[in-house]
Amino acid sequence: MKAAHRLGVCAVVVTYHPDDTVDQNVRAIARQCDSVFIVDNGSPSDTLEPIHRLAKAVANISLIINEENLGIAEALNIGIRHARATGSPQWIATFDQDSTPTDGMIEAMLSAVGIESGRSSVAIIAPSHIDRSSGARLEPRSVDSHKGFREVTSTLTSGNLVNVEALDRVGLFDASLFIDYVDHEFCLRCRSQGYTIVEVESAKLLHSLGEFRSSKVLGMTINASHHNPLRRYYITRNRLIVWKKYLSSETRWVARDIVNAIKETIKIIFVESDRRQKLKSIVEGTRDACYGRLGRKLQADQKHR
Repeated sequence: MKAAHRLGVCAVVVTYHPDDTVDQNVRAIARQCDSVFIVDNGSPSDTLEPIHRLAKAVANISLIINEENLGIAEALNIGIRHARATGSPQWIATFDQDSTPTDGMIEAMLSAVGIESGRSSVAIIAPSHIDRSSGARLEPRSVDSHKGFREVTSTLTSGNLVNVEALDRVGLFDASLFIDYVDHEFCLRCRSQGYTIVEVESAKLLHSLGEFRSSKVLGMTINASHHNPLRRYYITRNRLIVWKKYLSSETRWVARDIVNAIKETIKIIFVESDRRQKLKSIVEGTRDACYGRLGRKLQADQKHR
């Protein structure tokens, strides 16, 4: 098996208020990819030192600075455009700043699926997402023990390999969503065009998802995300947009996500703080989804990671 950088893999890493932990994560990515494009999404200038230092120290890292927060989808799109303008990648690896690929992750993903067959039918190769703090798999699934991977309906964005041929056919990430459900919408759109999404068991990505905390209620342990009110707005608005768009083609996925939405709302009421503002944000998100108001919410920006 050739090394990943011989196979045309370029990475796009989106940063926002980066701290010193980004150095280790991006260096790990750079060791496995031909090139890395860091796209900073409007961070204050006094927080940019870690990524400026990286770009100077590591030869295959390039830095792109957005003057304002354009949202995760548009930041990824900007990085993809730069990657394609400066080379001919076959795969684009997409990363959050707080995700760390384990050694050999990208090679394991390509090996499991098979390069030629993967490029023809697979839009996204995903790793197994491992919670950094607990070591548990996020959204654990059974796999085909013979192949070492399985087909999934959707997956998180961080750590994925996205087929450039699929991007040409289905288009880039939906920038109108700004943040949240960008990953799910893209996965479902790929499936609507006949592509598949696969998750590789042996490829491990260390990842932190939201601000999950556990609480005890009537002797039961309840895990809740504790997303801030602004994130609750985007989650609500965008999931309703995605439900409407894919209800007929992905009915089972939509039904499961409706159940998830109900569970999340119950957790907000009983175990999360700032519940009044979060419930208000859910109402606002529902209203704007009904009126088709997309893009960035018109209020002071908040840190979204």
